[in-house]
Amino acid sequence: SILGLGLFAVAGWMTYEYGLKLLSSGTETLLLGIALYPFALWIAFCCIPMCCVIIIELISAIDRMLK
Repeated sequence: SILGLGLFAVAGWMTYEYGLKLLSSGTETLLLGIALYPFALWIAFCCIPMCCVIIIELISAIDRMLK
């Protein structure tokens, strides 16, 4: 659980930074001209609930271990 939490925390942070870089550079798809930054920021946002789930799982594992 700790490794998974670290993975999603780092992935979320790096994707957030990448989304900000895409926003500042104005990168768009070649064919349709759709901005790419909302997709990167959405992926970063979706890492937050996954981290919360892993934290809850970690707390329940620690609780089971102490009982």
